[in-house]
Amino acid sequence: GLEASAWIGKVFQEVVTDLFGWLLDAAKHAVGQQIVLLGLKVEMGVGTSSWELDDRKAASWIQEIERVLNEDKLTPAEASKICGRLNFLNTYIFNRLGRALLRPLIWRQTQKFGSTFLTQRLRWSLTWFKVVLQRRLVRVIPLVKEMRSRHVIIYSDAESNGNIAAVAVTDS
Repeated sequence: GLEASAWIGKVFQEVVTDLFGWLLDAAKHAVGQQIVLLGLKVEMGVGTSSWELDDRKAASWIQEIERVLNEDKLTPAEASKICGRLNFLNTYIFNRLGRALLRPLIWRQTQKFGSTFLTQRLRWSLTWFKVVLQRRLVRVIPLVKEMRSRHVIIYSDAESNGNIAAVAVTDS
């Protein structure tokens, strides 16, 4: 059960810490059918997995978009940060939803000179993504193979470009 998974996780942590000298971030450790992975709530069900943005992270991102809309300004650096986050969501939750609406943010992040005031396109794009974040979309992914009753340990990490790497440890 979960106790065995937690024990195996502790053994792995000791091996990694003692043998390799790596320090694992305790805040990024999770065990269970539902875990938070890089701000995404991932739940494994019978025949499906569901993915959604963590409530706390969603509220923070909505607040940031509202601030930009209220101030009517967006610097290239801010556009880059927001665009990276929304592109991450397009990859793991939204699929291709709103991909074209990232274009105004991409243009702003590559802008070298000029005004930082919001264009109409930027305002529409940010407003649309704010509403989508408020709707709390969930992506349900059917599993090709039926889940085993045995537990699997997954170790993951994110890269600065938004990709996720993961290793699954099973009994085989």
